[in-house]
Amino acid sequence: MDSSPNPHHKSPRDASGVLTHAPQKKHSGRPDILSTPMSAVGLLVALGRRWKLALTLGILAGALGAGGAWFSQKERFRARTLIHVESTRRNPITGVERIDLNSFQRNQVAYAKSRYVLNAALRNPKVNALETIKSQEDPVLFLENQLQVDFGVAPEILRIQLVGPRPTDLVTIVESVSKTYIDEIVSKERNARNKLFERQKAQLEKQDEKLDGKRKLLRNLSEDLGTAKKAQIIQAMQDLKWKELDSLQTEKIQTESKLLRLRMELSIEQGRIPAAAGATDQQLEKIANEQPAVRDFDAHIAQHEVTLGKFRQRVDQPENEPQFKRLQQVIATLKAQRDEWTKSFVDRMKSGEKTLVPAPPDQVAATQQSIAHQIAVLEPINKWLGEQVEVRLNGLEVVNKRRSDVEWLKEELAVSEDLVKRLRVQVETLEMEIAAMATNSQPTMEEAVSFLDSDNRLRTAGMAGAGLFGLVLGLISLLEYRTRKVTSVDDVSQGLNIRIVGAIPSLPGSARGGYGDKPKNQSQGEWRRRMAESVDAIRTLLLASTRSERLQVLAVTSAVSGEGKTMTSSQLAVSLARAGRKTLLVDGDMRRPSIQRLFGVEHDIGLAEILRGEIDIASATRNTQIPHLSLICSGVGDDIAIAEMSSYRFEDFIEEIRSLYEFIIIDTTPVLPVPDSQMVCQHCDAVILAVLRNHSRLPLVYAAYERIVMLGRRILGAVVNGENGSAYTRSYVQTVGK
Repeated sequence: MDSSPNPHHKSPRDASGVLTHAPQKKHSGRPDILSTPMSAVGLLVALGRRWKLALTLGILAGALGAGGAWFSQKERFRARTLIHVESTRRNPITGVERIDLNSFQRNQVAYAKSRYVLNAALRNPKVNALETIKSQEDPVLFLENQLQVDFGVAPEILRIQLVGPRPTDLVTIVESVSKTYIDEIVSKERNARNKLFERQKAQLEKQDEKLDGKRKLLRNLSEDLGTAKKAQIIQAMQDLKWKELDSLQTEKIQTESKLLRLRMELSIEQGRIPAAAGATDQQLEKIANEQPAVRDFDAHIAQHEVTLGKFRQRVDQPENEPQFKRLQQVIATLKAQRDEWTKSFVDRMKSGEKTLVPAPPDQVAATQQSIAHQIAVLEPINKWLGEQVEVRLNGLEVVNKRRSDVEWLKEELAVSEDLVKRLRVQVETLEMEIAAMATNSQPTMEEAVSFLDSDNRLRTAGMAGAGLFGLVLGLISLLEYRTRKVTSVDDVSQGLNIRIVGAIPSLPGSARGGYGDKPKNQSQGEWRRRMAESVDAIRTLLLASTRSERLQVLAVTSAVSGEGKTMTSSQLAVSLARAGRKTLLVDGDMRRPSIQRLFGVEHDIGLAEILRGEIDIASATRNTQIPHLSLICSGVGDDIAIAEMSSYRFEDFIEEIRSLYEFIIIDTTPVLPVPDSQMVCQHCDAVILAVLRNHSRLPLVYAAYERIVMLGRRILGAVVNGENGSAYTRSYVQTVGK
C-alpha cells in the first residue's frame, strides 16, 4: 500500500468533463487560496451563489426602508423665486459681448448667499419676527446652510429656494433675500455704472477741450511756416540761407587767418627775442605761450569754440550740417598752426639764434606801419562778418524751433485724438449698457411661492430603500464569501492542490430516481446518460491505476454531510458493475444510512449485525437489479457496532470480502464530525474525497484532507459533484449509438 502524502494534481479536462491523471507532487505548506484577501470578484461570485435569497431579502428590506423613511418624514414645504440676471454686455463695436458664464454664475450665487446680503435681509422687521428665524441660534449661519441658490432653470435665471415646515415664513424669507439681492447687488451694479458713465463723460469733455487748444496752436504755427503748398519754397529758402551762412563763415575764417599772420609779423618786427641757452623745456614753452602771436591763436580758437557751442544749441543734429563740420576743421587747423609755431620758436631759442636779423630803422618802421594798416583794415571786416554770421544763425534757429514745435504738436495731437476716441467708445458702451439695464428694471420673474416638497420626500425614501437594498446584498455577499465555498473544480485542484479524479454534473429534480428505474421521459434519460458517462470516466481512471498498485477496497467520504459521498460511492459501484467487475457496495455510515433508499431495500440487517457477530456476511449481502453488484446495508447501528469498527472484527470483515469481490466500495461517515470514517479508512487501499460545488467549504475540505493524510492513507483524489455540466453537451451525448 502506498502511504505517501497525497499528490498534487493539475490536469486539463477531457471531453466528458473529468480531469485526467497527472503526475504526483509532494504536498507542502498551507494553500494560498485559504488566505487569499477579499476581492470584488470573490464577493460577486459569492453573491451569485445566493442571488435569489439576496434579491428577495434586499427587495423586502428596501421596501421597508423606503416606507419607513416616507412615513417618518414630516410634511415640508419649498418656497421659490426666480430672478433674471443678464450675463452679457453690449459693445457698440463688437455687439453683444459675452463673459465667462461659469464664473458669472458662481459669482452671483456667492453674492446671493453672502453675509452682506443675508444680514441686510435679516434687518427686515418682518423677517426678524418669524418663528423660523427666532428659533435659530445663528440665523445667518442657518440661511447660509439652508438657502439654495443655483441656475438650475436656465443659464440667466437665478433660483432662490428654502425648504422648511412653515410655508408662510419661507415665502417671507425668500422675498426678503431676493429683494435685498436685487437692491444691493443688481441695482448697485447699475448705480456704479451710472457713476462711471458720468466720470468718463466729464473726462471726455475735458480731453476734447484740450484737443481743440492743441489744434488751434498747430494751426497758428503752420500759418507762420506757410501752408503745405509752400513747403517746397520754404525748404528752398532754407537751403539758400544755409549756403549764405556757409559763405560768410568761410570768408570770416579766411579774414581771421590773415589777421593772425599779420599780428605775428608785427610782433616779430617790433622786437627781438633773446636766446635762452641753458633753459629747460618747460621754461621755453612758458616763454613761447606768453608771446602775443600765441595769445592771438588761443583767442581765435576760443572764439570759434564758442560759435561751435551755439551751433549745437540752435540746430538739431548739427553733426549732419556742413557748417558745423567746417568749424571743427578750422579749430583743428588753428590748433595745429599754434603747435607748429610754438615748436619752431622753442627750437630757435635752444639753438641760441636770434629770431630777427638786424635791419635799418627806417625799413623796420615802414614795415610795421604797413602791417598795422592792413590789420586796421581787416579788423572791421572781420567784426562785420561775425555779426552777419550771428544774425543768420539766429534766423535759422527761429525757423528750426518752429518746425520742431510743429512736429511735437502733431505727435501730441495724435496721442490726444487716440485717447479721446477710446474715451468716446467707453462712454458710448456704458450708455448702451445703462439703457439695456433700464429695460430690465424688474428682474424678478416669479414672486416667491410655497408648495409641498414631495420630491425631496420621495428622494429621501428612495435613497433609504436603495441603501438598505444595497446593504442587504453586500451583507449576504460578505457572509457567503466568508464561508469560502468551492465554486469550481479549479478551487480544489489548483487552490487546494488536491488531485481531481472526476466531476459529476448536478441532476435536476425531474431526472433523479432509484437505481434500476426506467427513465420516465427523454430528458430524464439524457441526464442519466450524462451522469453515467462522468462516473465511467472515474472508473476508467481507477481501473488504469489498478495495473500498477493495489486498489481493491475504496472508501468514499467527505468533509461534512451533504456533499454527495453516498451518490459518488453508489454511482462508482454501479459503473464498475456495468463494466463486468464483481463489486460490493457497503454502507459504512451507521449513523445516517441512506444507500438503502437509493436501491429500494430494507436495512434491518447489515454491517452493524456483522460486527456484533449476530450474522455472517452471506446473510447480510443482498443482490441488486444491476448485474455483478451486491449490497451490504448499514443495519441497525449502535455504539457497540461503531466501536467494533476499530477492532479485529472489522479487519476480518475486510479480509473476507476481499476474497469474494474484485472491488469493494465503502460509503463512510464524514471525516470531521465523527471518527468513524478514519477507522474505516485505515483498512482501505485508497480514499476518494467527495466535494459538492457551491456547498463544500474550502477550509473544511482541506482539514478533512489533512486528517486522512495523517493516517497514512492513500487519497486517490477528489470527486466534485454538482458541476454545471457545460462540458456535457447535449449534441455530443445524442450522437451515442447513431
